[in-house]
Amino acid sequence: MATKITVSGLPQGTKEFKTLQEAFEVMQSEEFFRAIGEFIFKFSQLEYLIKSALASYLKLRDDQFDVVVGPYDFAMLCTVAEKTIKLDFDEEFHPALKSFFNRCRALNDLRVVVAHGSWSIKGARHASRRSLEAKMHFEKPANLVKAAAEAMSLIKWEPWPIVSFPLADLLSAVRIIGRA
Repeated sequence: MATKITVSGLPQGTKEFKTLQEAFEVMQSEEFFRAIGEFIFKFSQLEYLIKSALASYLKLRDDQFDVVVGPYDFAMLCTVAEKTIKLDFDEEFHPALKSFFNRCRALNDLRVVVAHGSWSIKGARHASRRSLEAKMHFEKPANLVKAAAEAMSLIKWEPWPIVSFPLADLLSAVRIIGRA
């Protein structure tokens, strides 16, 4: 007598599997799909917030926004925003801004793995452009969820109100206007 394993709660509905391994692989894949989506979604919110902050500092009109801040890849966006924003602050705040943008760049390194890695239920295999050596990343979906949480912590970074940085005001304005 053949035993079937039934898994419910999948996006494609309830499915039956012949082996526990097949059921596990489908469930693991679904966890990865959801975690990848969550990370990319939250990363894009962070990117938009930095673009909005830069546009605010440059006093860009809405019709200039995409033309001026759109062409930057994330790493260059961080560099341009950091250098632009630092101009308005005393040197005592520069280390905090540098730390913030370094965390953003580190998160971008993870995004590169997510976007360019070769995915399986064992994680993402990716070769660094620096070393040209492939290794596995995100062996568990929880690691992606942790990266998504880091994106949110950058969005909600505590020093913004202390240094009178308009990011918190910008976030409120973006929600009100619906530009995000």
